[in-house]
Amino acid sequence: MSMNKLLIGIFLFSTTLLFGQFEDPVSVSASVRENVRAGEVIEVQVIFFIDRGWHIYGMEEIENGPIPTSVQIVGEAIEKQGIIVEPEPIVSYDEGFEIDIPHHEGRTIFNIPIKLKENVESGEFLLTAKTTYQSCNNTICYPPIDQSVEFDVIVELGEPRSDRLNLAEESEIEVKTNELTTLDNAIAKGFRSFILLAASMGFLALLTPCVFPMIPITVSFFTQQGETSGKKPIKNALVYALGIITTFTLLGFLLAVFLGASGANQLASSPWVLVP
Repeated sequence: MSMNKLLIGIFLFSTTLLFGQFEDPVSVSASVRENVRAGEVIEVQVIFFIDRGWHIYGMEEIENGPIPTSVQIVGEAIEKQGIIVEPEPIVSYDEGFEIDIPHHEGRTIFNIPIKLKENVESGEFLLTAKTTYQSCNNTICYPPIDQSVEFDVIVELGEPRSDRLNLAEESEIEVKTNELTTLDNAIAKGFRSFILLAASMGFLALLTPCVFPMIPITVSFFTQQGETSGKKPIKNALVYALGIITTFTLLGFLLAVFLGASGANQLASSPWVLVP
């Protein structure tokens, strides 16, 4: 293969990676409908706008099922978050998971009660709604997506009103982001643990049917080179390995920059690149 053809192939492949991003069929908004006072409970409305033909799953965690939808409201002014009020889901048989699974379609509203701290000063505060969901249609499921939206809350002067103090089944806010879908959470456990996990997954990938048969072929190729005078099989093998590492590191970096931390999974599940 000539150098020109090789460069053209690399250019076309890179272009596919950079511009092959699919559109998320789900958008999210968050808001409150009234002002609040320090120490009071207010309800945040988080709305999922789901494209026709798509759905997201309910909040119930099902064994061997899909990633459930989760919502969390965070901000310095928040003391506690209450139990989320989920709309009645649609329960139907999911052929992909072969079980009955609750899901939501169209415009779906979640109501999340939160209680503000008693020492919050009056003014405008910025809060964030963090959501995790997995969107699917009848033929494909995208990898779980973490989407955050910001919204404003206006805290007015005055003592907290007696009818706005109770938070149903109060629970301390805990970060419950799915650890398998958020790269930041994996890194937060420590760089060494992250590298060890990545290396372990890499070794396990060698057992896949498309890779394992190539191991003896590759080893025999470099072993045969050692039988040829003037050849250095170890050096050539190291160059070969470093080339693969560099190539996939660069591709992973580009995917992470342009498609997010789960870009590789998104590209692999895209209908534009799947072979029928």
